[in-house]
Amino acid sequence: MLATSTARVHGHYDFFTGLITLDRFEAADEETIAKALARTPGLDINAETILLRDIRALFKHELTHFLDHVTTTWGIEFLIRRNRLIQAIEKDLDVERPLEVYLLNAAELTMHADLVRTHQPGSLKQCDMVKHALRYDRRHGAVVIVYFYSADELVIEVPLSMLSLLEANAIANEYLSRLDDVQQMETQQRDIATATVERKLEKVLSDLTLSEYSVIITLARLHFDYLDTRQLLRFVGALACFCLDASIQALGTMSNVIRRTFRNGEIGNAVWADLNRGMSRHVLAFKTISLMHNFMCGAAENERQPFRAALAADPYRAIRAFWDRAGMRDVLGPDYEKKVGLKILKENGAATEFLIASESVERNVKWKTNKSLEGCNFDEIACLDILLGDDTVISSPNRIDLDVLEHSYAIAGTYLEAEKRAGDDVGKFHMHPQQAAAMLAMASQAERGHSVYLDN
Repeated sequence: MLATSTARVHGHYDFFTGLITLDRFEAADEETIAKALARTPGLDINAETILLRDIRALFKHELTHFLDHVTTTWGIEFLIRRNRLIQAIEKDLDVERPLEVYLLNAAELTMHADLVRTHQPGSLKQCDMVKHALRYDRRHGAVVIVYFYSADELVIEVPLSMLSLLEANAIANEYLSRLDDVQQMETQQRDIATATVERKLEKVLSDLTLSEYSVIITLARLHFDYLDTRQLLRFVGALACFCLDASIQALGTMSNVIRRTFRNGEIGNAVWADLNRGMSRHVLAFKTISLMHNFMCGAAENERQPFRAALAADPYRAIRAFWDRAGMRDVLGPDYEKKVGLKILKENGAATEFLIASESVERNVKWKTNKSLEGCNFDEIACLDILLGDDTVISSPNRIDLDVLEHSYAIAGTYLEAEKRAGDDVGKFHMHPQQAAAMLAMASQAERGHSVYLDN
């Protein structure tokens, strides 16, 4: 099945339609939702204010998916691929190639369900040891698997996937929203409310059935245990934005660093090949956590303390500084690639995608600056209107002008056709490790030739 949406619990974001749905709510909740989006709930802790805070947090979770999809380098490339598939279906053209390319992104979202394995009941909180290994999978190519152990017994193995990265970012913004909404309380009441928020987060991070939401946050917390909850969530959000926005040139230079860190060089070559094509950005997130931790473990105290302080105060800048130090090259930058992507959408007749992406990129200034939705009011976040579980439409406070219900109905037939064409065996077209090794050899030979030419 062509699964293109995030997990449906209380809400979901659909990567094919580009729409947010708050499944938990219906028309009877319209007034309550409007109230939640209009202003920060009152400072009392009662059933009404708790519900309002829950709605705000849920919406920020789904908004994060929307913004990741329509404002980042990765997301705009995905929009281009989606539009080419839609046009091929609607114009009755050859669908095979556009579908194959679209599935490069879609399969990176669906691989979690294919590869996660729970070996015994328990919680991630009980796990006292974490290992990881590269694995080659016939359907998904080179995959990083994270193994969680409790008393030397394997509890669960979790694949690193794009869904892991996207959900980590969404959870980070959801819980930053919850922390924002209790900041104006009196000290004692705020401390109680903050502790409740942290307990809720802990419950999510410990639940084995929610490992796609938690694995990257858990890894970050294990490696940077000196960050408090808010600092940890800021770091995760900044890491996701860095990885999703990295240009192809930046990915290429970082992939050369990452390739040398894999013990399994053969499969590591396949990861290198993926990164050079703009794929496997979740591996960049994983390796950034690991390499930054290793750097701090080996650094002198006079280097370690400033780096820790930078990581707590401005994590995005700290991540950039780390990779700049490692030799990352990004001459043109992600904004250039986004401009090119928007131009492609416009010239290819992707009117809806161009409208949504161009306005989202232009109008979400605070998101672009902060790299998170922390402290953002809803009228500062440009987005589409929201659907409820019964197709009721809620107007976004800072709306992008599109009839979401009409769009949903118009694209339904195309979506069903795409599902039928994809079938049940959704996999990622990828380079086999042997092909990746050959590609690496050719690239190395070309680089040596180029160096000789320059030397002479």
